Amino acid sequence: MNHNGEKAGLPRTIRNAEEGKICLYTTCFPNEPEINRVIFGLFRISEVNQVDADYSGNLKADKSLRIALSKKELLNFWDYYNNTNSPENGQWGSGLFRYLDDVTVAQILLDIQKRASWRNKRIVKKMSAEFCSEAGLDCTSLPLPNGYRIRHGLK
Repeated sequence: MNHNGEKAGLPRTIRNAEEGKICLYTTCFPNEPEINRVIFGLFRISEVNQVDADYSGNLKADKSLRIALSKKELLNFWDYYNNTNSPENGQWGSGLFRYLDDVTVAQILLDIQKRASWRNKRIVKKMSAEFCSEAGLDCTSLPLPNGYRIRHGLK
């Protein structure tokens, strides 16, 4: 929801929100630079409540396919993501949302599987299988991640 300005009271636009897609939660810990932004949770969208044709409104998480990552399971967001309009810039900027393509999301899911605890591994394995199937991806032959930190030798 927008709280200020001419759009106050209107919901924020969430483009491309669809059932079956994956939402990631990211953060920068206090006093950390943006380049250290981490993925700390994720969920599979089970429902999108449309406010109107232009606004997605609220998303509902699939109750069985959501994960909060432990400190050992965290992934660096910038290992996977490049700013579309400014690939030489590893900054989040002012927008609230970033949109990742299906291959990038599949890469993240597979990398979480490699680090996950037994409980999270079971959940993310199911999430990955369903996501890759619905996206038409062969998750056994994905390219390696090529995000901002990797492209700039910062990893």
